[in-house]
Amino acid sequence: MPFQLHDGQRIEDTPVHEALREALVNTLIHADFSGRVSVLVVKRPDMYGFRNPGRMRIPATLAIHGGNSDCRNRRLQTMFQLVGYGDHAGSGLPKIYKNWAGQHWRSPLLYELAEPEQTLMELRMSSLVPEVAVAELNGRLGARFTAQTETARLALITAQVEGVVSHDRLKQISADHPADLTKMLGALVRDGLLASEGSGRGMTYRLPWQRREASALFDAADAGGDVPPESIKPPELAGKPPELDTKPPELDPKPPELQIFQDWALVPPELQAALAELAKPVAERKHARALTVRQTIQTLCTGRFLGLRVLAHVLRRDPDDLRKRTLTPMVQEGALATAFPSPRDPRQAYTVPPISPES
Repeated sequence: MPFQLHDGQRIEDTPVHEALREALVNTLIHADFSGRVSVLVVKRPDMYGFRNPGRMRIPATLAIHGGNSDCRNRRLQTMFQLVGYGDHAGSGLPKIYKNWAGQHWRSPLLYELAEPEQTLMELRMSSLVPEVAVAELNGRLGARFTAQTETARLALITAQVEGVVSHDRLKQISADHPADLTKMLGALVRDGLLASEGSGRGMTYRLPWQRREASALFDAADAGGDVPPESIKPPELAGKPPELDTKPPELDPKPPELQIFQDWALVPPELQAALAELAKPVAERKHARALTVRQTIQTLCTGRFLGLRVLAHVLRRDPDDLRKRTLTPMVQEGALATAFPSPRDPRQAYTVPPISPES
């Protein structure tokens, strides 16, 4: 807290304090208190997080721009206005973004989750280009990182720092045209530098070596080693009944002895070379016969689970086209088995099913 004097009086308020108050007021006056999740405020050494039940009533882009407001709890809003916080003009979010930018920190992250419905805001107290993140990417990717354009490096850094990056997030922190951002993200995925999840406007991207199971970016999975999970989740959500900790082996979706490879960057170099050799009948031909493609996929997937991104990379085929035209029909015919029950599971991988004794 800086020491300031104004007309002989100590001033202990700062733009950061103002932004945090506005974020808390927004969380409370826009919360759907009949929702399934609780209001949650998280304080970490590097970040403040705010969660309220219910989704936004206006698009996030309009809310961030300012001048638009559709408050869910107007009496609460009036109460806060009486003590000088919140207004009807929709200036709260722009004030938060402006004050945070004044500290040269990463732009606030505002997003929604559909199930259960909730709105989340993260205020990270870190530079837009943290040295630690750059060093991590240089160590893992080397020249593949430094050779990228400035915007592509920014996308990789954002994924490293925030755990995920999206087209909408890049629009907030980059001046590039949206169409250029789409092409750039697609190129990073094709090169194996990012892994995509979801589809359409909801698609997100992660670094291949990152894994996260939590539903929100400031949940326990992103808390880091020094922050106990109890400080992240409400106490009533911290535990799990012991009977839910185990699962009968017959319900395990994949045989434990088979390893899963979902991202090409995580495949060991010697296996990469072996897979590339096996994939040559398809990879070296732009138009290979359907039977050749199927036989090659079965050869690649024998004794291991390979994800869509690995297969598309080694076969040099479009991922969506490969899944729709070949992988899905092969699963339906029993020529391939999946690692997970849901066909749309982003972790999905394929193997050749074992031959039953009856056959």
